[in-house]
Amino acid sequence: MLAAMFSLSGCSLVVMTGKMLLGDLKQNSQFHDATHVDLAKTNAKVLVLCSGNETIRADYAAVEFDILEGLIHRLKAHDITKIVSPNAVAGWIDEHGGRFDDLQPVAEHFKAEYVIHIELSKFNCQEENSPNMLRGQAEGRVHAYKLDGTGAEKRLLEVMSSDFNAKYPQGNPISIDKKSAKNFQQEFIDRVCLQLSLIFYDHPRSEEMQ
Repeated sequence: MLAAMFSLSGCSLVVMTGKMLLGDLKQNSQFHDATHVDLAKTNAKVLVLCSGNETIRADYAAVEFDILEGLIHRLKAHDITKIVSPNAVAGWIDEHGGRFDDLQPVAEHFKAEYVIHIELSKFNCQEENSPNMLRGQAEGRVHAYKLDGTGAEKRLLEVMSSDFNAKYPQGNPISIDKKSAKNFQQEFIDRVCLQLSLIFYDHPRSEEMQ
């Protein structure tokens, strides 16, 4: 058995050996490393937002809410459960001009200790110059803030910021003859939500290989 193990190379050997001896160990999330806070072990209230540019809204009207809903679902499934209702947040934003350039007022209104903002700069499900082929591409930036201080001294401070880039499939695009554009879009959104959620909860490395 040892001979078979040592015939493997590099990372595969390390991963397999680690799993055999210790199981599939968790690694800290990017948020955990940046803030030294494990969101799944705190009782902090979290507010999650997702915004895209005008081009994204014109081409994929529901994608902001779909990503927001999918991300929240995954966070709750991993014990980050104290999350402000996205419908309540949307209602508050609509009542205050439909924009959230300043996140502190909405954070204070909902008494959120942390704010997560997914800022999409690109979202597309069609292969470039190939209208009959499907490939998902998304880019953007993830921001995390903490509402710190009390009373007039309260400040919303950025505690983490990171670019993200998602592409699916990595190989050849998928023909619309094999999968409908609607089903492909939902499949890609699910993958984007997985990638984004892993930024915020500790997880086994194998979860990143899905």
